[in-house]
Amino acid sequence: MKRIEFGVLPVDLKIETASFKIELAEEYLEVVKKFRLQSNPDGYFYPPILATYEGTWDGPGKKVDYSEREATVFRVPGSHILSILHPENWPENEIPLIADLIVYYLGFVFGYRCQTSDRWLDGRTNTKAFSDHSAPNNTWIKKSLGIVNNLWERLDDRRKGVLLNALFLHNRASGYRWDWERFMIEYQVTDALYRIANKAHNVVARRHADRIQAMCDKYDVWYTRELIDNVVDLRNDLLHEALWDGNIPTSSSHRGVVAPGLLHSLNERLFFGILGYKGNYLQSKWSARVLHLFDLKY
Repeated sequence: MKRIEFGVLPVDLKIETASFKIELAEEYLEVVKKFRLQSNPDGYFYPPILATYEGTWDGPGKKVDYSEREATVFRVPGSHILSILHPENWPENEIPLIADLIVYYLGFVFGYRCQTSDRWLDGRTNTKAFSDHSAPNNTWIKKSLGIVNNLWERLDDRRKGVLLNALFLHNRASGYRWDWERFMIEYQVTDALYRIANKAHNVVARRHADRIQAMCDKYDVWYTRELIDNVVDLRNDLLHEALWDGNIPTSSSHRGVVAPGLLHSLNERLFFGILGYKGNYLQSKWSARVLHLFDLKY
């Protein structure tokens, strides 16, 4: 059995299948309590503050004035344990990929930036669920992990990498502080989902707006063409002309502020659609800033 710590996921999640088991870490309550207590009022956990010290023969000396700064990378303790029950049944090089798939997917579903504890975190990470739907129960999660694995097994090695990176970037996107930076990441996820939809279900379209519409049509996801065109216009101007809604990237407009959140909500619906889920959540408006009931069924 191979045990892998991951987190931080403030969810009482306990699952066991024939292949793996997920349980709470022994320090779960302490880790979650610290994660929440040390979070900023804005709902994010920020990197620790570091400083530079003068070196001496006896060790660190005087702190250098004005050298305080956020750590570039840092680690947090794991809140859960993922146990691969029969690692001998898997190719050794695939176990870390399967672990990432499970952990990233849990982060995707619950709206947290989850990753294995041996990986460094960079930037801020949200301490409140960053999704627009209610949380599913453990029974749903157990079945859904099997569905995700079925998709995984149908993908070639390149698309498996695309899937992992799409989930990773989706979970990480909320940590970006400028709307234009976060928008670029959210759109990368949308593009990646199109590549997966193309491979898994032969969704084909040439233009970016048509790709989004084709995925929405295929998976019965609500949309308006005006919303899609607005998103694609922002993408084209930013990528090709360095314009953010017609201005410099550090400027803000209503369209620019809301666009990353729209894409985030759309991407959630598209990926659940790719997995084969149906339900009112897919047809709910991803332009509405409300919490939707999670009613997806396979």
